[in-house]
Amino acid sequence: MLTCQSFGITVTIGSNYSPSCIYANGSMYATVDGGIPPYTYAWSNGATEQYVYDVAAGSYSVTVTDANFDTAMDTYVLTSVPVWGSGNFVPDCVDPSLGLGPEYRLFAHATSPFPFVGPMGIVPFTIGDGYTHVILDASNGGGFAYLTPPGQWPQPGQVLEIPFTDGSGCAGVLEAQVPATPDFPSVQLLSVQGSCSGGANGSIEVYVGTTPNSWQFNLELIHNGNSFGMLSNGSFGPFQATVTRHDLPPGDYLLLSSSVAPNEILQELMDDYFDAQNSTCKDTLEFTIPDLGYTCGTIEGYAFMDDDQNCVRNGAEPRFPQSVLEIQPGNLFTMTDLNGDYWAQLPYGSYTIEQQSPLVVEHCTGAPIPFEIAMATPEVTKLLPDTGLVDRDVSITIGNSPARPGFQITYVARVRNLTPGSVSGVTASVTFEPTLGFISAAPTPASVVGNLVTWDLGTIASFGAKTARLILQVPPDVNLIGTDLLTSATVSVSQTEPDLSNNAFSNITTVTGSYDPNDKQVFTESNNDGLFLINEDEWLDYTIRFQNTGTDTAFFVVITDTLPNTVDPASFIAGAASHGYRVAMSGQGIVRFSFPNILLPDSNVNELGSHGFVTFRIKPIEPVLPGTTIENIANIYFDYNPPVITEPSVLVAEFSTTVQELALEHMRLQPNPVRDQLLVSVDQGSIERIRIVSMDGREVLSRSERGSSIVIAVDRFADGNYVMELTLSNGAMLRERFSKH
Repeated sequence: MLTCQSFGITVTIGSNYSPSCIYANGSMYATVDGGIPPYTYAWSNGATEQYVYDVAAGSYSVTVTDANFDTAMDTYVLTSVPVWGSGNFVPDCVDPSLGLGPEYRLFAHATSPFPFVGPMGIVPFTIGDGYTHVILDASNGGGFAYLTPPGQWPQPGQVLEIPFTDGSGCAGVLEAQVPATPDFPSVQLLSVQGSCSGGANGSIEVYVGTTPNSWQFNLELIHNGNSFGMLSNGSFGPFQATVTRHDLPPGDYLLLSSSVAPNEILQELMDDYFDAQNSTCKDTLEFTIPDLGYTCGTIEGYAFMDDDQNCVRNGAEPRFPQSVLEIQPGNLFTMTDLNGDYWAQLPYGSYTIEQQSPLVVEHCTGAPIPFEIAMATPEVTKLLPDTGLVDRDVSITIGNSPARPGFQITYVARVRNLTPGSVSGVTASVTFEPTLGFISAAPTPASVVGNLVTWDLGTIASFGAKTARLILQVPPDVNLIGTDLLTSATVSVSQTEPDLSNNAFSNITTVTGSYDPNDKQVFTESNNDGLFLINEDEWLDYTIRFQNTGTDTAFFVVITDTLPNTVDPASFIAGAASHGYRVAMSGQGIVRFSFPNILLPDSNVNELGSHGFVTFRIKPIEPVLPGTTIENIANIYFDYNPPVITEPSVLVAEFSTTVQELALEHMRLQPNPVRDQLLVSVDQGSIERIRIVSMDGREVLSRSERGSSIVIAVDRFADGNYVMELTLSNGAMLRERFSKH
C-alpha cells in the first residue's frame, strides 16, 4: 500500500468484506484525515462515493480532493475468498422411489462470509462426493438443495462442511448443523360431538403437544377427502395448545399433520421447488362427526364482567370462566370454559338462557335472556355482560388418592378466586391425621408444624386458581384398614370477605386394603355412611379416582358423568384434582372432565404417579324427600380405550332422627364387627330385600329375601365399614352400620 500526503490531507482505503471468488460482491471505503471538507472521491473504477460496493478482486486506487483543492491518494489490493454457504434443514418425507435419502431436505444459499453480500453463485452446482443432490434454478440468489445418501446420515448436532463448486468453477464450503430427528406433535382427540343434518355445527376438542426439537407443523382438516382448512391459524410444535372447533359438518375427517419450514423464506423455497403437499412429513388422525339426524342450530357467546356497565366488553374487563348456564325449556345446561366462552347445540325452537352463579347477574338484557334457533337464524350469539354481586370471595376444596397401609397418599388443595379483581395475601392450610407422616409438599410450605401445613400463595388474579400438593405416608399397619382419615383445609386472604362459608373444606377417606382403583365416592357434611340427612346436609361432594393399571403411559384421560335427575346441574362446582383439567357441561347435565397430555405412568413403573382424581360439589334438587336415592356412576377413558365404568355411588335421603330410631328399635346385626357370617334380624315384620352399601357409597350387595332373620356371608367383602339397608314387607326401610374385619 502507498499513502500520499498533500498539504495536511491523507486518505486510507479499507474493505468491509472481500468478494467471493470471481464475483463482484466485495466492498471498499476511503477514510480521510485532515483537509477541509467537503471531499470528492475519484476511484480508479469510476466510482465517486466514499463507499464502493459490488466490486471484484483486483487493484484499486482513490484520489480525494478537499474544499481547498488539496489532494491525497491511496491504492489497495482487494483479494477474494472462497464461496461460502449456510443452510437450514427442513424435515421432509421424500418418496423413497426418488432415491433421495432420509427424512431431511437442506435448503441453502451460496454466499460470501458477510451478511450484507447476499446469495450468489450460478448453476450448475457440483456437490462433493458422497452426496446426492438436486440442482435448482439460481435466479433467486443461488438457492439449492441436497440430501445425504441413505445410511450415511450424521448424528444430530454435527456441523456438516460440504465442499461444492458452482457453474463458474468457484469452490466453496457449505455449513449446516444437523438437527434432531423430526418428531410429530402429540395430537389427542379429547371429544367429538355430532352435527345437525344439513348443518355445520359438529364439535371437536383437540390437544396438540410440543415437539422435542420445536419443529413446526400445520394441522389440516380433510373432510370426506377434501381440504376443510387448517385446524386453527398458525402452526403447532413449539407450544402446546388445546383447540376447540364448533363448525364441522357431518362426515369422515382426517387431521393431517405436515411439517413446516422454520421460516417464510425456506417455506417459499419448498413451495417453489417442491410439491410441499406431497413431500413433507405427514401424520394423520381419523375421526367421524356423526349426523344427528335432525335439524338444529347453535347458541354461543361469552360471559364477562362489565365493570363500566356499557354492555360492551373493554379489553381489561375479565371474562367469567366455569359458570353454569341453564337453557329452557328442556332443562339443558352448558358451561363457560376457561376463557369464558360457551356453546350449545339446540333443535329449532324458542329458548331462554340464564347464568346460575350466585356471584353475578346479567344486567343489560335481564335474565333469563330469550333467543330463537330457526332455519333463518341457525347460529345465535348472546353475550353475557355481568355485574358482580359479591365484592370478594375465595373458596378451597381438597381431594386425595387412595389410602392404603404402607403406601403414600397424595392430597391436593385447590384455592379459587371466584370474583373479578385479584386477591392478595392468600394463605392456605391443611390439617391431616397425626397418624400420617409428612413426606413433601409443593409449593414449598411456609411452615410445617406437626400435622399442620401452611402455604403462602401470594396473589390470585381474577377468577384464577392455585393448588397446593401434599404427600403423606400411611403407616404399614393393617389394623388401620377401615379407619377414617379426616383432613381439613382452610384459606384466608388479606382483604375482607363478606362470605366465609366456603373458606373451609373437610375431607374423609377410609384406609382400605384391596380396592377398585377406578371408583366414584360421595360424601356429605354429616358423613353418615350411605345417607343424605335432610336436616343436616346441603352438598354432595364427589371424588372420581382413576389409576393406569395398563402396561404403558396413558397420554390423556377423559371422564364423563351423566348427572342423575336427583341433583341440580345449576349448582355444579368443579373442585380439586390431581392434574390440570378442563371441564364442560352439556345436555341435561353431562359433565366431562378432560386431562390432556396427563402422561399418567402405568402402575408397574410408578405406582404413586399412576393415580389421579378429580372432585366436584353439587346439591340435590329441593325438596329432598325421605327415601330418595341419589345414585351416580362415571365413565373413565384412558386414551382411546373403551371406558372403565365405576360402581355406583349411592346415597339415600332420610331424616336423621327417624333413621336412628328405626335402626335401634327394629334391626339387630350379630356379630358386629363380623368376620365371616352376619346374622340380620328384625323384631317386627318380614324382610323383603337387603342392600349393603360401602363407606364410599358403592353398592356391594342387593337381593330379595324372605323371613324375619337371614344369614349373609361377608367373608369376601373387603375389610371396612358398611351400611345394611333392609326393606320390610310393611314398606319400612331400616338401616344400620356394621364393620367387617
